[in-house]
Amino acid sequence: MKTFVALLLFIAALPSFAQKNRITLEDLVNVVRERPGVLSPDGRYFAIIDKGQVALQPATGGPSHPVTSTIGPKSEVSWSPDSKKLAFVSKGSIWIVSASGGEPLQITDGIAGPGDPRGAADHLPKWNPKGKWILYESGRTGSNELWVVTEDGKEKNDLVPAEVYTGEDATNNPSPDHGDTVSSDRFAPNPAWSPDGTRISYTERSRSYFSGKLKILAFDQTTGRAKEPALDVYVAKNDPGGAWAVNTAAWSPDSRTLAVVLQETGWDKVFLIPAIGGKPRQFTEGEGEDETPTYSPDGKSIAIVSNRDSPEEHHIWIVPANGSAPRRLTHFSGIETDPQWSPDGRTIYFQRGTVFRAPSTYAAAIHGNHVHLSSR
Repeated sequence: MKTFVALLLFIAALPSFAQKNRITLEDLVNVVRERPGVLSPDGRYFAIIDKGQVALQPATGGPSHPVTSTIGPKSEVSWSPDSKKLAFVSKGSIWIVSASGGEPLQITDGIAGPGDPRGAADHLPKWNPKGKWILYESGRTGSNELWVVTEDGKEKNDLVPAEVYTGEDATNNPSPDHGDTVSSDRFAPNPAWSPDGTRISYTERSRSYFSGKLKILAFDQTTGRAKEPALDVYVAKNDPGGAWAVNTAAWSPDSRTLAVVLQETGWDKVFLIPAIGGKPRQFTEGEGEDETPTYSPDGKSIAIVSNRDSPEEHHIWIVPANGSAPRRLTHFSGIETDPQWSPDGRTIYFQRGTVFRAPSTYAAAIHGNHVHLSSR
């Protein structure tokens, strides 16, 4: 049902010319599935892709203005922690541009590798919360690897090279004595910086651990290298159906806890795991699927997307960290996704759409138990 509803929303959002002509499989595959907008750390603008260019749209609403004018598709925008620069992907490379506009700087070479063409070059840049280093994925070796590059492009390090297992049964008993090879499929879902910039969480996937191992890598902000081998903080039980995998973890503001969706109960539920390792503690309860946990800036609440009260709809819920009752943010029908907190924690921005209307950005201003909803 999730896939069916998402497809209806996608088709509803297609441009008018696509509505008048037959939509091909190639059309669907080549669409850039960009987040609707990424809020700047200072809370003033959303970075969006508008008419093929990186553009800024005021968080208070109003028209956007482009900050790039170069040729080529662009995607996956990330803000610098001071809100003065943006990293983005174009032509398989990572680029930097000033938030005030200007000529973009190419900081990786984007040489396509032999792997899946959807991820064979450089993608998903994420700025270190303390600046200087930009984390990104690269598939140029045929297996996703995790790299960092300085914001001037002068220094680049491969943090965790892809592992290759060889053996007769590489799935269950890797052995270097036989000829078969199995490369790990790393970093899908994507990694995340801890708010203090000293660690990186990511999911390592391979045939032997298809559902994934959630790992944490200690990062040296001076050298841009790993301080020690990555720590396994959670090893998922393999899903017999092969469809479920550990998703991207959300860090608490104090960098001590990870909120991540697990299937320990048969439902997708949010669990909390200490960043130093330890037994996961179930955070959300009941029936229904809970997804995309996002901490409030003060760490006192986590916003989730859940279908707990309507299997065919998804809504934003606020779950207090102290264990008190969760509450639904709005009472409108439809599909709500992508919650983002304002820096002061008083507003949640999110996407809302229906099967008849393409998603739009909404702002829910929170005043105690009261919510004021407005469209951007």
